[in-house]
Parts: sequence; structure tokens; C-alpha cells
Amino acid sequence: MEKEIAKISPQQILMTAIPFSYEDLEANRDGYMTARQRSRLNDDRFLIQIVGVLALMVCPVCIIAAFVLDGQRYNTVVSRVIVSSAIGLLTVGTTAYAGWRWQCLGRDLRQGKVAAVQGLISLEMGGDRNRTYRVKAADVTLKVPQHVFFAFKNGEPYCLYYAPHSRTLLSAEWLREE
Repeated sequence: MEKEIAKISPQQILMTAIPFSYEDLEANRDGYMTARQRSRLNDDRFLIQIVGVLALMVCPVCIIAAFVLDGQRYNTVVSRVIVSSAIGLLTVGTTAYAGWRWQCLGRDLRQGKVAAVQGLISLEMGGDRNRTYRVKAADVTLKVPQHVFFAFKNGEPYCLYYAPHSRTLLSAEWLREE
């Protein structure tokens, strides 16, 4: 006697990967976020804030450590300026990105609106060592984690619901009949 294998629908796979519920999907269809989705965005905003603060705190420590740990190599004024500038630029870049991302998430949280795009999905991977995963429909490209990326079927029709300023994927709908 053969065992029957329960087939999981593509919609269920999406709901587990992103994650969202049918209530979230219904609210997103109507153009707004649920409290659960707002909480998820708020958690992301808090983590980004921590990254920005840590970057500012670590910068002076790195500059001091660079001179104390290897004083012989950086014994000229020019080399000290170069090392300090490199660490400072990295810190400024990290903090600026964190601040920009924090503001985008904040704008999405204040407005609570959801944007939608329908179309055939195009899955794109980039980078060599640090892979980036993108899901594209029509003219909208969203960066997603690897497990979300693999929940989609390339070339299939979907509707993507996302926060417009941070471009965070909130939910998705497979538009093909099973």
C-alpha cells in the first residue's frame, strides 16, 4: 500500500516563507498593513537603529586599536590619516545607510499603506560571496532573503504586496489556478 503524499500549494509555501496569514493578505489587497505586519516592520526598524548606533560606537575603538596594536606600521602622520579616514568613511557609509533605511521603514509605519504589483516573476541572484536575491514583477524589484526567493516559481504570475518606501515584501499571491 502506497502512502499518499500531501501536496503543499504554492500559496502555502509563500505564506510560510514570508510569513503572512490570510487576514494579512486580505488587508494588503485593500491597501493597508495589519498590526502583525507593522510589528514586523517595527522590529526591522529597531535592528537597523542598532546597526547605526553600533557603527558609531565601534569607529573610535577601531581607530584606537589600529594605532595601539600595530604602532610601527602606522608611525607616520599620513598613514594615520589614511587609516582614520578609511575607518571613518566606512562608519559614515554604514550610519548613513542605516539612517536612510530607518526613515523609509518609519514612513511606511506612519502611512500604513501597501503597494501592489502584478506580473510574471523574474528571479535574480547577484554577487559572488554575498549573494543577493531579488524578485521582480513588472517594473518593481524587491530584495528578499534566500528562503523567500526559493518560495517563488520563476516565470509564474504573482501579485506582490509590499511597503512602498522600504520596499519590504509583506505578502504575495500566486495567480495561477491549481
